[in-house]
Amino acid sequence: MFEIHLNDAIAVCEQALVTGVGFADACQRLGHVLQGLGKFEDAVAWHTRALQDQPNAIEICADLGRLYAIQHQWQQAIEAYERALQLDQNNANLYRHLSSLYERVGQPTQAAMYRHQAVTLNPHLANPSNQLVLGNMLMTQGKQEEAIDCYQRAVHLHPDFYEAHYNLGVVLTQQEQWQAASAAFTRALEIKPRPRCIPTMGWARWQSTKERWTDATSHYRRSVELNPNAAHVHYALGDIWLKLRQWHQAETSYRQASELDASLSWTQHNLGYVLLKQQQWQAATFFCTVR
Repeated sequence: MFEIHLNDAIAVCEQALVTGVGFADACQRLGHVLQGLGKFEDAVAWHTRALQDQPNAIEICADLGRLYAIQHQWQQAIEAYERALQLDQNNANLYRHLSSLYERVGQPTQAAMYRHQAVTLNPHLANPSNQLVLGNMLMTQGKQEEAIDCYQRAVHLHPDFYEAHYNLGVVLTQQEQWQAASAAFTRALEIKPRPRCIPTMGWARWQSTKERWTDATSHYRRSVELNPNAAHVHYALGDIWLKLRQWHQAETSYRQASELDASLSWTQHNLGYVLLKQQQWQAATFFCTVR
């Protein structure tokens, strides 16, 4: 029963805020309902607003949003906070609350952008961990500049944060900022020398996405030199040779990957394929039927 009264009181208060008519009475009504729900601090706040000559519209909209959120009425909460944001576009807390609400309603892109804006306005909201997570989210959304900003903030707060340095190198590589990317990868290597192949793998993967096969092959070979027991590196190099129709080199890479990790089923399949291409029928039959 009280929840119904609360919804009605909130709606009346919102309407009064828009029209400017009966706002004091609406605040009093909302305060009474909140008092009945045992939310005494909120009740006092709304009773106090009823006595103010010029109530703070930003604060009111934000508090209405918070009341909606308490009731899990996420869309109404978003609308209330967005109205507050229209009145104060430099309020980090509004962006932060909205980010959480957009996550609730399954809008990760909007959530990430709002969270980034909140941290930009108030750097004290940042810590190394949340900046790494946010940077990763932004990267998956193609927001490279914002991701760079997060990773740089993370390494500023934690200079020995390996993952942030490495991810920074990856996104800088995608932007072809080679010198800055190299510096980030170098710092990552200083922090965690093993496994040493990972930064060159980042370069190799990027070159592969651009179909720069010669450069990709060079980086994968370097990765193999740095960590010869990494099955996934041999497998990736085999895939490059496969694309280049270099059957013998592909066979060598896939065999090495298979010997290092027999659970890589696609390695067996691809090895069988390149053996067929070399007319090694008996061996190809064995690998093509491996389960």
